[in-house]
Amino acid sequence: MMIHIFPYWDFNDGQIIDVCVATNAPKVELQLNVKTIWVKEIDHQHGCELVPVWKLPFEEGELKAIAYDKKLKGIRTISFVVRDQKIDIKGFYFEK
Repeated sequence: MMIHIFPYWDFNDGQIIDVCVATNAPKVELQLNVKTIWVKEIDHQHGCELVPVWKLPFEEGELKAIAYDKKLKGIRTISFVVRDQKIDIKGFYFEK
């Protein structure tokens, strides 16, 4: 299972950003500073939106995408953490 989030999360406060998440997971959640922004299910065989896109105003903190398997268990995450104009990229894999 893979997950990618783009672009990097390092813009001007309030600037509207198109945030994209590419994954081969059937479900993805986007969080900004621990608050769920959106959850989308992805039909990779018949769907039209294979790379979900959200429009978000930039704010400092953590932007995180979580990929879920068919059992709705979070299996991979990736996040950008911006504090004091410094960015840190984190990726995690959860064992089944």
